[in-house]
Amino acid sequence: MARGHVIDATTELCRLSSIAGEGYEKISIFGPRLDMDTDFKVWLGIVDTLANTFLEPDGTVRVNFIDFAFSCGLATKRVDSRLRKRFSDSLTRLQHTHFQFIKNSTVEGKKVKIDMSLVSTSYYDEGTDEVILSRNKKVT
Repeated sequence: MARGHVIDATTELCRLSSIAGEGYEKISIFGPRLDMDTDFKVWLGIVDTLANTFLEPDGTVRVNFIDFAFSCGLATKRVDSRLRKRFSDSLTRLQHTHFQFIKNSTVEGKKVKIDMSLVSTSYYDEGTDEVILSRNKKVT
């Protein structure tokens, strides 16, 4: 897993109307190199879970692992200890992945730089077989 991996996602993400409307001129993704097979599925599962599951008042969502795997697009018959380990490792990698958005400040010649993660905390509790996610209030 490479440290300091940076992807310039400006062109791709500025096509999204919500991003383009904010006036960002540079968007970068920093963090470990992601596994597109597992990490992308887990990323989509996080987004789906946060969008479609009841959030507790503190912004936390708890979902059993089988439901989380389903949100990631996997059939429940594929859920085993190896998949749980892969997903737990993926949550760690994604937690270390950060976005940086840069746009012009209201002060001429200055920039606004925003750094954030997809979620504020994420973890998998093997004892209860739960995935617990705390949303990043700035993302939603």
